Amino acid sequence: LCFARAVGDVFVEVRGFADDAAGAYTVRASESVVPPDDVGNDASTRASLTLGHDQSGAIEDSGDVDWYRLNARSGQIYRIALNGASSAANALSDPMLSIVDQDGNELASNDDANGGLNSYLEFVPQQSGEVFVVAAGFNDATGSYTLHADGAALPPDDSGNGQDTRARVSVGQSRNGHLDYPHDVDWYRVHLDGG
Repeated sequence: LCFARAVGDVFVEVRGFADDAAGAYTVRASESVVPPDDVGNDASTRASLTLGHDQSGAIEDSGDVDWYRLNARSGQIYRIALNGASSAANALSDPMLSIVDQDGNELASNDDANGGLNSYLEFVPQQSGEVFVVAAGFNDATGSYTLHADGAALPPDDSGNGQDTRARVSVGQSRNGHLDYPHDVDWYRVHLDGG
């Protein structure tokens, strides 16, 4: 299956699975119109994700991806789920979810979550700005999906995550802590004596 993005010649290579395979074969080419894409597949997309609302879409053909704009703010945690549309006969069988910047650099991703094939991730942006939530099918899977995102303020951090931390630990002392969200780090100030 090949989707032509421009007019021109391409080449079809025929070979056996094993190097020493030989025998007759038939090669045939046919064409059909690619269905229109419901959502853009790069940073020029007009689709945006509204927090708290389901967004329905479809991966129409092999290699299709759907990009949704999300205005992410630092100090927030975003919980995003991509599920095959359970009510559709042509549900996306293996959704794959990622978050990318406008250049397509991956910031977070998930293929399978919670013991199933649907995707889920929690994303904490390092800075405020626009990112893109990308819906796709693993291994060129196609079909309908539902995308849902919620946002909430990060929980209070029990320790700072830099040199301005107020958390301390003394030599010989132990402290219990908690990593409160994905990519959280806790810094503790320790006073050491030379030698």
